[in-house]
Amino acid sequence: MYIYNLCKGRQEPIDYRKASPYWPGTFNSQGSHRSERYDLGKWLNVKMCNMMGLSPNLTLIFQSLRRSGILLAIALGGLIVSPSIAIGQQLDFAIRQQFLSDPLTTEPRDPLLPVLPIKRPLSPLEKLELEYQLDDLNQEAQRLLAAGAANLAFEQWIREVRLRRILGDEQEMMAIERVGALAWENQRPTETQLITLRLKQIQAEVESQDPIDIQKLEILADLFLVLRDQPSALGIYQQLLSLAVQKGDADAQAVGLRRIGEIHLSWFEFASASETYQQLLTFARAEGDPAMEEDALKNLISAYQQDDQAIQAIQYQQQLIAFYQAQGTDEPIPALEFAIAQNYQTVNRPDQAAVHYQAAYAEAQRLQQYGYSSDVLWRLADLYRSLNRPEDTLYVLQLLVEVEKQSYNAYGIMNVFDQMAQIYKAQGETEQAIHAFQEGLILARQLNYRQTYFEEQIQSLTQPEPPGEENSVEAAE
Repeated sequence: MYIYNLCKGRQEPIDYRKASPYWPGTFNSQGSHRSERYDLGKWLNVKMCNMMGLSPNLTLIFQSLRRSGILLAIALGGLIVSPSIAIGQQLDFAIRQQFLSDPLTTEPRDPLLPVLPIKRPLSPLEKLELEYQLDDLNQEAQRLLAAGAANLAFEQWIREVRLRRILGDEQEMMAIERVGALAWENQRPTETQLITLRLKQIQAEVESQDPIDIQKLEILADLFLVLRDQPSALGIYQQLLSLAVQKGDADAQAVGLRRIGEIHLSWFEFASASETYQQLLTFARAEGDPAMEEDALKNLISAYQQDDQAIQAIQYQQQLIAFYQAQGTDEPIPALEFAIAQNYQTVNRPDQAAVHYQAAYAEAQRLQQYGYSSDVLWRLADLYRSLNRPEDTLYVLQLLVEVEKQSYNAYGIMNVFDQMAQIYKAQGETEQAIHAFQEGLILARQLNYRQTYFEEQIQSLTQPEPPGEENSVEAAE
């Protein structure tokens, strides 16, 4: 297999299954190890590349540094603080310049490009041939990565991305998306930064045009997100939003606000997300767009919930209930009342939590959402139990028996009777406790589950107390 060496400007035979040709030892054709004299400079070049996560064939600058002795002094003196700093320095020099340069005019010329006697663009046939060759390059890189030769694989992919720009914007963007995702997934900071720099270069070209190509800017924003460059993506969407406002394009304004909010949410920037969705809510109401208003309210609730700001979330949950009531859409209301009650519990407002649990139960029953009715009553019973209000707890559990019957939930009814019996038992109301345990035992036998538990509970309440230790001693005397 032949690999094009960017540093040396020529193709070189490299067998990725064997050791690096620059390492102190290499392998013979049978795969056995043999020692030989080696070039210390080449070994040091590779060693430093490995420290920085770079491919040796991408480090043009190392050639001159090694010749001047600077690299050796840095390596021996331990002056390299971190790989990220070193990578940033390298991208400022030869690697960056080589990748960002025009492949049609820069020397050394890539061997995949035809040698032209005069300066001219590639013909359609030449471009087609180049496309086939770049497809082969991509497939070869995939084989290299599968074989564990990640450095060589990404060297090929970076070369492919650089040459794809000759074939037009669409082909280059598709290659950037594919290779950029692979670079991020495989923790390749150098390649990620190189591709990001190319995107910034394209962005500058697009923004210099009049009029600006909006569609291309949107594609660039999405590609920045592939590379996890959130600030650049946000910057583009802010720019697109400003353009939409200037043009009075309501649809584009809505898209821009939604996208900015989504990015903030996905990066856990909840305060910024909330601010953006408040703008979207105001815009939606001004436009009279109910779908947009609903979307903004839902995302505001999500942002505040994830930011642990329950009171603010409640404010917009209540607005969303009012919105659904105005629209005549009642189905989501029980779940929202339930969520409001949970938020009030979070901020230690049990009185308000109980009110909204009751509202959620009433709405769920009206809409025959018996699953929600059950969940709500269980939560309400737990709330009353935590407040040491046994009578209220028993009342809720009695309601719960009826709800579980409506949904034919024998297991749920059995558990309700168990809870009721425990409360009666704690209050010293033995007859009521025995009756509740007996009801639970009937269901336990039907379900063939927990029969022994209920039998033991009933037995403990129906049998007389065993004589105490003092009575036993007196009887013995």
